[in-house]
Amino acid sequence: MSANPLSIALPAVGVFQDEGVVTFDTNAWSSGVSFIHTATNMHVAERRFQTRSQWRELSLESAPDDWAGANTQGVISYDPRIGKTRENETSGDLGMIESAAGKMFRITPSTHSFKVEDISNGVVGKTSMRLAWLAQGENYVVRTDGVSPTQIWNGVTTTTSTGYNKDAPASSRLPNFAGPIVYTDRFWVVNNGNDIIAGDHIHRINLVGNDDILKTTDQSYDITSVSFPPPTEMGDIVSLHNVTSVRGWRPRGPRRDRGRNAGARHVGRPLRHRPIQVEPDLNAPRHPPISGTDRTVCRVDRER
Repeated sequence: MSANPLSIALPAVGVFQDEGVVTFDTNAWSSGVSFIHTATNMHVAERRFQTRSQWRELSLESAPDDWAGANTQGVISYDPRIGKTRENETSGDLGMIESAAGKMFRITPSTHSFKVEDISNGVVGKTSMRLAWLAQGENYVVRTDGVSPTQIWNGVTTTTSTGYNKDAPASSRLPNFAGPIVYTDRFWVVNNGNDIIAGDHIHRINLVGNDDILKTTDQSYDITSVSFPPPTEMGDIVSLHNVTSVRGWRPRGPRRDRGRNAGARHVGRPLRHRPIQVEPDLNAPRHPPISGTDRTVCRVDRER
């Protein structure tokens, strides 16, 4: 951010939206004007005003032959630094993990181009599914689609889960054929259409590695570790989301959406993965979000 940030005299948030980007004439700065008089395309991000982001298309550098024609089922942002320990070898730059035609692909953008890598390791889900759910927990990215074995990428290779087993908790792992999944400090995943299972907390047993979050030995269904019969009359769960309070940024846990006739949602603009924190660190480095839609990858450039 600039050492001499500009002030805004008359900001307008959420009204009179336009496609323009607020600019500031350097001549005005040299003449002593240190504020923008009027800005009509503002929004609030991380408790600060920001102007509309400027998008530009990136050119394709390299990709597997089957990627361009594969249908996108889901995509999330990916940060290889999260959960990196001496026990794993995750590497590379910030990017995205995409599910397309049952496979998992890693998309890494650079300044003017992007490259696509097949990280499925021969593990392929049902190709005809229109929607898949992905979540990053520590160094793991987990993919589910409701009908296929749960795919787990540890930053190096992709495997499948050995499955949920309520009769043998010690060997119970994330369920296969699972629905929506989300990560807080543990994975929350939908099983059998409308049953939410809470995975184990990180370092529950293993104090060095991160693999405890792939286990379901707690056999718990919510934060109180009390199981409950799922209300079948409400239909299947079609999405799970992290919900945080605005005041204090305290986590409220996952939120679920239900509906018997809910349609599939197209993933267009994924959010950056950011660990939930009690108070925001305003001095932390800020990385521009990236997005991919319909085989087009764009990068956001922002004035700081």
